[in-house]
Amino acid sequence: MTTTETPEQAARRVAARHGEVRSVRRFPTGLCHYVFDVELVGGTSIVARVAAHENVALLRSAEEWSAMLRPLGVPLPEILGSYLDTRDPQLPALVLERWPGDDLGTVCSTLTTAELRGVARKVIAIQSLVAQLVPGQGFGYVGSAAGPWPHARWSDAIDALVQRSVGWFGDRDHVELLGRVRARLARHADYLSRVVPTPYLDDVTTKNVIIDGGVVTGIVDVDWLGYGDPLMTPALAKVSLIGSGQSTEYADIWCDELDLTEEQMDVFDAYTALYCFVLLSETGVQFNQDTPLEGDDSATTRLHDALRRYTD
Repeated sequence: MTTTETPEQAARRVAARHGEVRSVRRFPTGLCHYVFDVELVGGTSIVARVAAHENVALLRSAEEWSAMLRPLGVPLPEILGSYLDTRDPQLPALVLERWPGDDLGTVCSTLTTAELRGVARKVIAIQSLVAQLVPGQGFGYVGSAAGPWPHARWSDAIDALVQRSVGWFGDRDHVELLGRVRARLARHADYLSRVVPTPYLDDVTTKNVIIDGGVVTGIVDVDWLGYGDPLMTPALAKVSLIGSGQSTEYADIWCDELDLTEEQMDVFDAYTALYCFVLLSETGVQFNQDTPLEGDDSATTRLHDALRRYTD
């Protein structure tokens, strides 16, 4: 379906149903959807999440997971309006309440060790609530409690993540890095075979965790759940911090709070290497940006170094 409406115009349109719009500002972090911070006349702030028509299923999934997780106590924003009619040539969108604060990655370097530990404990508690859902019938990223689950084994889900990144690398040289990651993961074949399809939030890392005054006010952007090993999430958080040149103290505290066994810690390092590979592959991918993601030489060096360190 074609539309001449821009994402910002869509944000203004749906936000106007909730009050007179004073200003609209796009969040720079969204890679799949277009996310806007909207201030209404009178001072109220709301969020408009706008999708391309081909991604409307993700917004429907967000509605479903919100309806299931909020009653469990997971601090997701209330959905104030849903505008997902695919017969409408205008862009689909959700309007949500706005949590006070900023993404964890924006403020992480300003938080004390005690505050970081409090954030880690809160995120762990949230993951425990998510784990109360019925275990999956398979593994991978899932958009509905009814499935489908894309993979029969956790190792298949991991391999699919690797293969997706191989595609993103395209013609860029990645053979040595790929070999390192595959060999590192192969060392944990027995562990991977024992992973059960536990539901978890895969992207509550340095983004999607909203911090105000040093504490978690809520989480955002749950379009799917991961089913598999929840250790993947702190590993991604660690790699995000490495890529941005920040201290990894938060991720290290997270692991400390989980009281990981020696085997789990070794697997965590393997997942860290995997996500270094994933983030390195994203350079040049456009996602929903106006231009492809640009490479950052310093970030690339940090990720290369970390990948090699965790695969030696």
